[in-house]
Amino acid sequence: VLLAIENSSSLNQTVTITSEMIDGLYEEQASVAGYVNGDTATVLDLCYAAAIPSAADAANALAIQIGGSFENFYQMMNDKATQLGMDHTVFKSAHGLDREGQYSTVEDVSKLLRYALQNPTFKEIFSTKEYTTQATTYYPFGIPLASTIWANRIYTASWQMYRVLGNC
Repeated sequence: VLLAIENSSSLNQTVTITSEMIDGLYEEQASVAGYVNGDTATVLDLCYAAAIPSAADAANALAIQIGGSFENFYQMMNDKATQLGMDHTVFKSAHGLDREGQYSTVEDVSKLLRYALQNPTFKEIFSTKEYTTQATTYYPFGIPLASTIWANRIYTASWQMYRVLGNC
């Protein structure tokens, strides 16, 4: 999501979902938003879908849109990890599903999150508990997304105490 925000010419740019972006995800039982071949989505909607419910279809779409190919995007991810001093991280997937040779540490992930939360757009997306995308083939009113991070929180008047403030 962060690389899409940092490297997209416009978050309103439209992306057409292709079979390359979604093939195999259902078989791997990956979390998906529900995009199908031929759907269109904005980069912003894909960012919300990749971040809020950890949708692998959206993450793959962003990878191909931003990197041009999965391999180029993985290299971009690894370059960013190096830039941030994430010395114990190697990315081999855009969606985070386990891949041979892919690894990270809690310390490295915390470096990434601290950096990412400095970006106002990332912070807004990451802090969102619910979002609805634009209309798609099977969702004429948009895909309703619910946060996997905030799902188990009890939402009360004290919601503000759970806001992500950054600068950890």
